[in-house]
Amino acid sequence: MFGLGVSAAKADVIESVSETFASGATFNGKVTFDDGFSTAVAVNGVLSGGGYGTDAVNWVWDSWNYAGGSIYENFLIDGSPSDYNYFISFTVDTSDAPALAFSDAGFGNSINFGADPLVSGTIGRDPSTGGSIAVVPEPTSLAILGLGLAGLGAIRRRRNSAT
Repeated sequence: MFGLGVSAAKADVIESVSETFASGATFNGKVTFDDGFSTAVAVNGVLSGGGYGTDAVNWVWDSWNYAGGSIYENFLIDGSPSDYNYFISFTVDTSDAPALAFSDAGFGNSINFGADPLVSGTIGRDPSTGGSIAVVPEPTSLAILGLGLAGLGAIRRRRNSAT
């Protein structure tokens, strides 16, 4: 006898992020993490005020988590890889995922390497994602499960007709 495993589909997790920095600048946007919270895969937000004007923050430096472990560190950046002005050092503790918290470890949270440190902020599940991570079976897993159940039904029907 063998068991059928149902694997979960991968689904990125979108977090709403709001940060206020010492200069009065704010960042408001969405940061998308992979489903294991090991890396941020996208950002879409706006850095405004504090002498920065209104600046679209639209990419993550790369897919590497600079801290490793449960502390996630990377950079949320405006412009393009060859032409950017500002970056937000973005460091969160994922040890209690899916609940995330800002962390001062490593890079900490600031604009342009500590020049403008974070004074307050919130990070939390984007309500448009339903507020939780749902485990979604892969279609092939469901097909195999369906075939297995159909086979068991056929065997039972055959046994019942034989008696």
